[in-house]
Amino acid sequence: MNDTLPAPVGALALSYDKASILARFPLRAAYQMTITSASAGGRSTLLEGLRAALGEGFAYVSAGSFMRKIAATLGMSIEQFAEHASRNPDYDARCDKMMADAALESEQFVGEGRVPHIMAPRAFHVRIVCPVQVRAERRFLQLRMQARDRRAKRRLKYVETLKAVLDRDITDAERYEALYPGYDWPDEHFDLVVENECLSPEQTLEKVLAGFSEHRKRFNGS
Repeated sequence: MNDTLPAPVGALALSYDKASILARFPLRAAYQMTITSASAGGRSTLLEGLRAALGEGFAYVSAGSFMRKIAATLGMSIEQFAEHASRNPDYDARCDKMMADAALESEQFVGEGRVPHIMAPRAFHVRIVCPVQVRAERRFLQLRMQARDRRAKRRLKYVETLKAVLDRDITDAERYEALYPGYDWPDEHFDLVVENECLSPEQTLEKVLAGFSEHRKRFNGS
């Protein structure tokens, strides 16, 4: 098996905990970063902020955008698509291969998703942490903004959105653990953990940029 590519489901009994991953990829990368969080955790917003701050010299890969485009093509909400993808692992395989290939081909790389730390194990790893109630509120407000008219807005219920986010958390955890056993690293195995419940997007970006800067300094011995 080629360790540079995602493992097919059931192909080999590989572990994707941090120790196992870094044993296969021992070198770190100064100019690569991964952003991991649960759904509606703010990854996409952070990625766009990093794009503006770091410039176009980096390759930027968004697993969330990739999945949302497929969901839209299929006429599904992202929550419906997550359930659909749990029964069709080819979607994850395509997305994860895209992430892994970008990390291999680009010395300067930023990737966001649920498992980019598995696909780019040499990178500076960021985890964004946010309570599910706050993530559900963000998703609810996003859906209201996307609603076509007032009637559609009135049909939206926060409680239903909260249940959808909780269900997706469970579905995502089950499907990624089946694909990559040990993928859900504890916080201490990430280089930076940011709790963004009370932070603005700008404050979150500032913390991540500061951490990435320190990582590059340590890497370069300065």
